[in-house]
Order: sequence, then structure tokens, then C-alpha cells
Amino acid sequence: MPNFLNGMKFFLLISTLGLASCASYFVRQECKKINWYDYGYEEAMKGHRLSNNAQIQRCEEAEAD
Repeated sequence: MPNFLNGMKFFLLISTLGLASCASYFVRQECKKINWYDYGYEEAMKGHRLSNNAQIQRCEEAEAD
């Protein structure tokens, strides 16, 4: 029985890592489509600061270019 539990833990770990990498792939693709000049301009015109911007933080975390 312990071998079965170790196998299940390993499977869950690999599955979780696989899903996380897929999610970051889609975030990177989304971030590559953004026109960052226009995005910054629009946020500035709304009076928002970019230092705490959620979209920028998401893209930085996904290591998008």
C-alpha cells in the first residue's frame, strides 16, 4: 500500500507542474499580444500607476517578453 501512495503523490505532483506550465504558456502568449506602449498610455490617462499594475505583474511572473 505505501508504494501505491508514493505513486499517487508523484502523479499528483507531475500533474500539478504540467498544469502550471500550461497556464504560464497561455499567460505568456496573452502578454506578447499586448501593445505595451498603448497599454501604458491608457493606464496613465486613467491616472493609474504602473508600479502596482496586476497585468504587468502577471506577465513578469510568467516571464513574458
